[in-house]
Amino acid sequence: MQQFKIMNKPTNYPIPDSPRPLSVSILLSCGLFGSIIFTVGYIIEATLTPGYSSLHRTISDLELVKHGWLQSANFILLGLFTCLFAIGLRKELESGIGARSLPALQLLVALGLILTGIFIHEPLHTPSSMISFISLVIGFFLFAKRFRGDERWKGWATYSILSGIFMMVFLSLFGFFKHSNGPIGLYERLVVATRSLWSFLFIIRLLRGVRLTPRHHSALPAEQISHQR
Repeated sequence: MQQFKIMNKPTNYPIPDSPRPLSVSILLSCGLFGSIIFTVGYIIEATLTPGYSSLHRTISDLELVKHGWLQSANFILLGLFTCLFAIGLRKELESGIGARSLPALQLLVALGLILTGIFIHEPLHTPSSMISFISLVIGFFLFAKRFRGDERWKGWATYSILSGIFMMVFLSLFGFFKHSNGPIGLYERLVVATRSLWSFLFIIRLLRGVRLTPRHHSALPAEQISHQR
């Protein structure tokens, strides 16, 4: 009589992601709604402002025109929505790379936006806006590190790095042309568009059920099959 034992090695299988609480989804969606409201708001105000050139004038210049308080409120409102998004992001990340620093960077973005809406004149206006821009750029690269190796977010590490690079290029061009009557409005809007597009796609993906929580795996017990003959 011979005895044969076939041992299957334990295999790691990803545990399915748990459903996201509704409250967290609502907080995350604030990042989407805030961006949409802000974009629609400044486009409408720019269209209705006589003599305003979106090519050569910044979004912040709309704070200096008649009824400029509307654009100031627009900045502050976007900052408040970003604060809520940061809270939702912290709950979504739970642990791992950037679990604390990514939401903190979003809060800095929000702070810069709120200060931009409050301090409409120099010397505090430009430093306020730079708080937001620098935090966004750093955030892109940190998000890329978080996405790397996560099969749920395949391709997003590269996309995030490219978005960060594009933002740096557009910000550099904005600074270069700022004192030469160049198309600074164009480059600022390219910065905003880069961030808005990334955020829109990112939040939509989250709301469709893709999680950012750390992926856990379960090792199935070895199956032992014995056959005698």
